[in-house]
Amino acid sequence: MRSISINSNDDIYIGTADGVFRSTNNGDTWTQINDGLTNHDVYSLAFNSSGYVFVGTADGVFRSISPLPIELSSFNLKLFNDEIQLNWVTKTEVNDYGFNIERRINLGEWNTIGFVEGSGNSNSPKEYSYADKDLFAGGSKFQYRLKQIDTDGSFEYSNVVDMEVMPTQFELSQNYPNPFNPSTTIRFSLPEATQMKITIYNMLGEQVATIAEGMYESGYYKVTFNASNLPSGTYIYRIVSDGFVQTKKMMLLK
Repeated sequence: MRSISINSNDDIYIGTADGVFRSTNNGDTWTQINDGLTNHDVYSLAFNSSGYVFVGTADGVFRSISPLPIELSSFNLKLFNDEIQLNWVTKTEVNDYGFNIERRINLGEWNTIGFVEGSGNSNSPKEYSYADKDLFAGGSKFQYRLKQIDTDGSFEYSNVVDMEVMPTQFELSQNYPNPFNPSTTIRFSLPEATQMKITIYNMLGEQVATIAEGMYESGYYKVTFNASNLPSGTYIYRIVSDGFVQTKKMMLLK
């Protein structure tokens, strides 16, 4: 090999010992492989703007080994008010369709919670962010990873980043929506593992439902109350755990 040049169409041309420039897109001189360069000594590297790497090896053959990956320069978390903010920066991007945001809580199952569109192709840093506003998903240790998806459907995962968000006190939140019909959400916080129970009563003091009961780890939780079988009116919901009792009202309007 004598030299490497790139034309305006981003084709890479190699000047070889016989004085001929050969294009990476033409002729039998080029063999494309996708499984690396085992047992080859690399003489030189060349890159085009689409991210393909061309390698000159000891056997005199240049091989296109792969597009450049999406290169993350940072991926971190920040707690702000009642949400976890995810921020990441890419150095380069090739055929980047976008990022699925995946989360798991307390080492549970991974779930996709959002999507952020990518920049396609880029040789300059790009900044991205996503806000996870659902901390009341049942737990205190939040883990996140990015599933980077190419335009051809292939994908790869980022490293996992995590944050522990621990409640500082027992708390029963006001249901939402309120008034409601027929379902509403009740959130509660537990600063420590405890046996607890949430019960619904009508205004006569009669128990009409139990919507949560058992041993819970510390963390943020939410439960849904469906009152489709109850008449309109005001209801009371009550949480009872070791050393903590709290009661609130809600209104069902049909």
